Amino acid sequence: MLPGGASHKAPWTHASEECIVVAKGTLTVEVNGVSHELRPGDSCRFDSRLPHRYVNVHEETAEYIVAVTPPNN
Repeated sequence: MLPGGASHKAPWTHASEECIVVAKGTLTVEVNGVSHELRPGDSCRFDSRLPHRYVNVHEETAEYIVAVTPPNN
């Protein structure tokens, strides 16, 4: 994701689960109104039915991998 980029203009929801791993740069993951800053090697998993989005507020491009699966329950 380029500097200043975001996955969506505003947090959104969908029926799934997501796991993200940051490979390069720093990425902010917003989930249910809480921001989590991830650096290379950091990961997180969350229920995508919660409002969420990814944001790059830094000056370096962020590279990451996202796995999306059907909800577990």
